[in-house]
Amino acid sequence: MVLCLVKGIFADSLEVGVGHVKQSIALIVSNAAAILPAFWALRQKAFVEWVLFTASGVSSGIYHACDVETWCPLPYGVLQFMDFWLSFMAVVSVFIYLASTDEGFKRTIKTVLTILTALMALTKAIRREDSFAVVRLCGNVSQRQQKGGR
Repeated sequence: MVLCLVKGIFADSLEVGVGHVKQSIALIVSNAAAILPAFWALRQKAFVEWVLFTASGVSSGIYHACDVETWCPLPYGVLQFMDFWLSFMAVVSVFIYLASTDEGFKRTIKTVLTILTALMALTKAIRREDSFAVVRLCGNVSQRQQKGGR
């Protein structure tokens, strides 16, 4: 039996390989969770959200496939950007979709946040504080609308 040193622990190399394959498959397939919100958005005729949830799930699956060295159709950095940005935009879109404001204002806020989150992703500004800033902005928009302001 071939033994190899993995992080200081001896393990059967065959078991390590099978474990890696199972973990990789689980990681990639877990992105199928995006099907439910995508289907819901489609039923609500929220086509922008449908595209966003679908693209987020697909790009995340491809990114994770590349991350575990299974398949990389694009450069790793591009896939990493798409995974982060589309996931973040999916969360932002839910906040905006649920806001009780007129559609024109929602489109404006979504456009501003799209630009802001893309800049955050491209400049690697993905600290917790940066994420909270975007969530606070979404919350402020919601609170402002509940008070009747624009």
